This record gives sequence, C-alpha cells and structure tokens, in this order.
Amino acid sequence: MAQWYIKELAQLVGVSVRTLHHYDKIGLLPACTRLSNGYRVYTATHVLRLQQITALKFFGFSLQEIKRILCSDLAILDHFHAQYKLVKNHIASLVSVEQSLEYILIHCQPGSEVNIHAVLHLMKRYTMSQDLKKTWAADIYTEKELDTFAQLKQSYTDQEIENYQDAWVELITRVKENLHQDPTSAIAKDLALQWHNLLNRVYGNNPELKNTIYTAYKENKIPNPLFDSSVFEWIEKATYALKAI
Repeated sequence: MAQWYIKELAQLVGVSVRTLHHYDKIGLLPACTRLSNGYRVYTATHVLRLQQITALKFFGFSLQEIKRILCSDLAILDHFHAQYKLVKNHIASLVSVEQSLEYILIHCQPGSEVNIHAVLHLMKRYTMSQDLKKTWAADIYTEKELDTFAQLKQSYTDQEIENYQDAWVELITRVKENLHQDPTSAIAKDLALQWHNLLNRVYGNNPELKNTIYTAYKENKIPNPLFDSSVFEWIEKATYALKAI
C-alpha cells in the first residue's frame, strides 16, 4: 500500500503542510498513523478524502460544512457524481455570464459609450440568481435552471407577475370548489385545460423548468403551496382524462 509523509503529500497535491496539520487537528483529515519519530503517514484513502475536501472548498463550502458532508455514508463514487453535478451546474452558470458579458463587449466598441442598459440587465441577472439561491427554488432547480428562471422572471414586469399569481389563485379556488366532481367530467377537463394553459403561459418555452416544478409539486417540495395534494391529484387525473380525448 502506497504511503506518503506529510511533506510528500503536500507537494503532490499542492497544499501546504500547515493546511494538512490543521485538517488533522480539527479531525477533518486525521493521519493514518504516526511513526516513532512523530511523522504523519498518509495512504490512498487519505488522498481520496483530501480530493473531496479540496473540491468542496472550491465550491465555497466551509470546513465545518465539509466535515458534516464527509460524515455521511456516501460511497466514494457517489461523492464524485455529486462533484460532477456541481461542476456541470457551475459551468452552466459561467457560460450564461459569459454570454451576457460577450453581448456587452460586442455592442461596446472602443471609444464608444458603454451600453448602460445592458450592464444593468447583467447586474439584475446576477442579483436575481443570487436571491433565488436563498429561496426554495435552490432546492429544486439546478444552477442552469436557476439562471433560466431568473431570466424568465426578469422578462415580466412586477404587475404582470402579480396578475399571473392572481390568475393562479382564482383557478385554484375554482378547482377546490369542484373537487367533488368526477375528474373525467367535462368541467374537470376544462379546468385541467385552463391549468395547463396557465402553466404554459410562462413555462411553455422552458419544458425543463416546467417538468422540474411539476415534479417538485408532486413530491411536496414547494413550501407553503397554494394547494394541497388533493388538488394536484385531482388535476392530474383530469389531465389524463383530457389527453385521452
């Protein structure tokens, strides 16, 4: 079994000896054993754990958060899958920002005035994406979907968003008033059609977002929803009946 002294491992992975000492001290990466001369010895198992620590630090997790994450029973391949997903989401976010910056650079030639409206648009996208990450949306959307969601929200005025929300409240109220009806009845099919037309009004051109939020409602991942599972199940049955026509 391969083993490394602390200085050798530090040089191999590009961290300082002091960092490895600190990880050992806080129990994040305890050395395999100490030799009679007091030297720490590390194995391939430590290298894999150190890789996980390094990756999680890259994504902004604190050492305390990393320690909690690594205390889980996930297999090493599961950790790599999780890292892969984080990297893909991070890349998607960076690509989106790159496109916005590219637009500004293309439309701002040397010596000309900067397109302040494009800059304001970019800033708003930054802040909206960050704000969304602090809400329930961060629990159901990927980084790419959050950015798309932010762009989508930005394309509507506050009044349009309010009107859309009011339309949902009105429709959900009508559905609740008809839950005693057979989901295959004419009125149920009509309400199901209105439901999906309203959903498509915003999400029609974004099937990924539509599917994600649909699944989130189905799995009760939306906090304080406007309706309970009985409404969702009734609409789902009415939708099946509608598609069967």
